[in-house]
Amino acid sequence: MAAPPLPLFGPAHLVGIVGPVLVGAALALLLRRGHGPRVELAVRVGLAVFLIAMTALHVHWLIEYRNTAVWHFIPLHLCDLAIFVSLFGLASKRRILAEVLYFWTCSGTFLAMVLPNTDAGFPELRYFIYFGLHGGVVATAIVLVYGLRLYPDRRSPLRVFAVTLGYTACIAVVDFVWNQNYLFLDHKPTQKTLLNYMGPWPL
Repeated sequence: MAAPPLPLFGPAHLVGIVGPVLVGAALALLLRRGHGPRVELAVRVGLAVFLIAMTALHVHWLIEYRNTAVWHFIPLHLCDLAIFVSLFGLASKRRILAEVLYFWTCSGTFLAMVLPNTDAGFPELRYFIYFGLHGGVVATAIVLVYGLRLYPDRRSPLRVFAVTLGYTACIAVVDFVWNQNYLFLDHKPTQKTLLNYMGPWPL
């Protein structure tokens, strides 16, 4: 049976976009009201467990329903890396991780939810995996920056830009040598995304 489509900005899509933002905002507000270290730890652990569980579900889906080529299991896309940044940020509360996650979320992960690179709609498993992983990163970014007050400073954009540029250079080598498409440097996604509005590809 074919997977149900995902109508752009339909009810299921809007829930996938708005839901994580509301969850992140609610958790950030909870932390800002000063309910103590136990509540903070519970929020951080809860988000981390959720991200790990969704990642495990994604790996299960790849093994069960898709070919098991090794490149499918190497998390080099920016949104993949954002999951690891989220986990280390929740564990360490380091400001540099919070600011990297904040800018990557605003410029990448959240936009990947607005114009998703998936056609799977509710209640197909891929819908929950896609919006669960991306939404978990969005909620984590909100919690780290606004809940734990790990705010970016004036130099943060330059630092994050440098980190991103360095990472992109490394991935460009991987794409060229092994004929891959990480960060979509070689060609655009198959689904219609924000990249479709950015002219010929590659830039």
